[in-house]
Amino acid sequence: MKNYTILIVDDDPHVAEQIIYILEKNNPNYLFFKTVSAKLACQIAEQKQPDIIITDWQMPDMNGIELTNCLQHNYKTKNIPIIIASGIMTTSENLQTALNSGAIDFIRKPIDEIELTARTRSAIKLMDYHKALIEQKEREISLHAMYAVQSSEADIKIAKQLQSILAHLENTPNEVKELILSIIHDMKMRKNKQSWEYFESYFHKSFPDFVKRLTELHPNLTQYEIKLCVFFRMNLETKDIATLLSVKSESIITSRKRLRKKLNRQIGDSLFNYLTSI
Repeated sequence: MKNYTILIVDDDPHVAEQIIYILEKNNPNYLFFKTVSAKLACQIAEQKQPDIIITDWQMPDMNGIELTNCLQHNYKTKNIPIIIASGIMTTSENLQTALNSGAIDFIRKPIDEIELTARTRSAIKLMDYHKALIEQKEREISLHAMYAVQSSEADIKIAKQLQSILAHLENTPNEVKELILSIIHDMKMRKNKQSWEYFESYFHKSFPDFVKRLTELHPNLTQYEIKLCVFFRMNLETKDIATLLSVKSESIITSRKRLRKKLNRQIGDSLFNYLTSI
């Protein structure tokens, strides 16, 4: 059975221990992190990447709603499911506030064993489903990417063959040579245009809000840089991106370095991980 990690955040250590006891009793494969500080929970979540978080609502340094907002605005933690627990804020309006903040569920205190177990299992199933859906989309995109790269490589090969033929046509009328050059040019232009339109169409179907969120976060990106972000988001290899854009691999490496600075990513940060979080 798969192990799942759960971060428990509650300023009352006895409540945290109770939650851990109940969940561990029903599933010994759960692994736990716990803290009495919501501010510290932000750091733990970023470093440990738990599968779900169960947090108290009312805490002294930062309440559960503020914690949820903090996690939702951090690209490293924004996709972690959060359950908020409360013994005071228990009305329907409070539930709506919790859900609006980004929490996926709500538990009333005192903790009921059946409710806690059921809601935790539900959150884990939702998390598993979300991950599986993303992985399926990634696999489909990879297959489409392979097809597009192979198609582009075929076009490049044909263009090179035409150029080779052209080099041996010494006594051929200029009109014929110009026609061949025009065909080569049209093939290159078509390849660039079709490759991007193909990717753009399929990518937007799979991740419809990516470009919108990307440009909201980074409004100074050029159209070329947006294209690169899409290709990097697909985790394509440098040589394949170069093939699709009809440029040298060195050009993509240089553009990646510039893009990293523009996206405010440090040298050790994964550009792919950042883009997948948007």
